[in-house]
Amino acid sequence: MRSWIVEPRDPAVFGDGRAVALSNIIRSHELPFPPTVAGLARTRALWGEDGRPRDGRDLAAARAEAKQIATRGPFLVELDDAGEIAELLVPGPRDAAWTGPDDRRVRRRLRPQRLPEGAATDLSGLELVGTDDPIERDKPIPGLRYWRWSELARWLARPADEDVFDAEAMARLGLDHLERELRTHVAIDAAKQTASDGMLFSTEGIRFTAPGRRRLGVLFDCARDDLRTGVVTLGGERRLATLRPARSPWSGKPPAIEGSLVRLVLLTPGLFTDGFLPRFGAGARVTACIVPRPEVVSGWDMEHGRPKPGRRVVPAGSVYWVRVEGDATAWLRERWLQSIADEEQDRRDGFGIVVGGVA
Repeated sequence: MRSWIVEPRDPAVFGDGRAVALSNIIRSHELPFPPTVAGLARTRALWGEDGRPRDGRDLAAARAEAKQIATRGPFLVELDDAGEIAELLVPGPRDAAWTGPDDRRVRRRLRPQRLPEGAATDLSGLELVGTDDPIERDKPIPGLRYWRWSELARWLARPADEDVFDAEAMARLGLDHLERELRTHVAIDAAKQTASDGMLFSTEGIRFTAPGRRRLGVLFDCARDDLRTGVVTLGGERRLATLRPARSPWSGKPPAIEGSLVRLVLLTPGLFTDGFLPRFGAGARVTACIVPRPEVVSGWDMEHGRPKPGRRVVPAGSVYWVRVEGDATAWLRERWLQSIADEEQDRRDGFGIVVGGVA
């Protein structure tokens, strides 16, 4: 696959689906969902500047062909002064539990635990997840939202039971959040070309800069290498961005697995037929997982001119422990940076991209 960068020029709006009528504010996710960048890639591959399919394609044929184009992403990247990728930032894994003040953050490893004798749960065969040390500590706090790729690779290959980070080490680990900007708008009466009374609303946009005014962008990989580059619109409100090719930032390979238990981390949101549980088929079974509350993905159906039905997705950063029959390292290698979504179209759209490591 070829790597591509979308660098937003304006604060981008990726609506989270909440009803605007409740607050008159369009709230935004920090990153677009996979279909947003998949739609961008397919449009730039098959449609021309005039808004028609390239090379004289029939509209129906172009739409059918577009759905077959596979993408992987989106991911957050930090850019250098030349606009090239300086760091790849991926969702922080949920099997890292954090406590402590800002100047001394403690990271502890979570993993499946055996139940005490005589205890039982209603988790339908799934094991509980916790720390090996049951001693009560400080109240848990949210961890960093984005980790540097090199840090996640270390966490997958050699996870420590406990680490301590000062403020400088936390900054090296990754990024906490993206800046948000609120803009107020007014609805325009089309007949009078004046503001409509009482029709004020606001949009929450995501500004792609980091502390120190570092440049950030959105990375995705596409099976096509002939996307039209230049100015594009990304997300809602037709906010402007630029699209250009990039050198692939992916490095490293899956770590060797001893035993039969593999730990998978979702790099993009997951879509599964059975809710939060993926289907791996014979020879592999999920034994435990850490999955936060679901997110909802929708969008606009360009073909039929109507909203797409909302679907619940497993958030990126969720973790699954999978018991594998046979060679666990080979099993992980086949799924490294691939989609584990159940439906073929969801896999092409980029849902459920995973990496994995030791349990």
